[in-house]
Amino acid sequence: MKTYEPKPLFLERMKKILGKDMDSYLEFLKKPLTRSIRCNTLKISPEKLKERLESLGWKIKQLFKEYPEIMVVEGKYFNDKKDDSYVNNNQSVSDSGGKLVDLAPGEIGRSMEHLLGYYYIQEIASMLSVLALKPGPGELVLDIAAAPGSKTTQIAAVMKNTGTII
Repeated sequence: MKTYEPKPLFLERMKKILGKDMDSYLEFLKKPLTRSIRCNTLKISPEKLKERLESLGWKIKQLFKEYPEIMVVEGKYFNDKKDDSYVNNNQSVSDSGGKLVDLAPGEIGRSMEHLLGYYYIQEIASMLSVLALKPGPGELVLDIAAAPGSKTTQIAAVMKNTGTII
């Protein structure tokens, strides 16, 4: 996997800003991103989505009990005992004997569940503003940070596709 290589001018600017904390910052940049997704509750329940994704062998973690639509894809189980095939629908993850591996590049965006609109690939930090706003059904919301639209679709789902989003 290719690692992030910051451009020299960026590094110069950051060193001026961060000073002695620059080394910690560079180490942090090397950490892999959390693969977070948000269930589109207008199309499927979080429970059914989690079940579908786990049937693909994916390890799904729900971080917040009160927000089950927020999920992290931690990897997928690989079972090298069966012709290098991944866990299938007839085999639960717990008895697969597989090890947890990274998903292939782009795999989260190529799943049938993503193509059907059952989930949206979205950073958890991006989801927090909508959780703080707590829009309700039928409300009027002015969304002035609406590109590419992840928060807007989250607002629509929380509002149960009622109300107005400008």
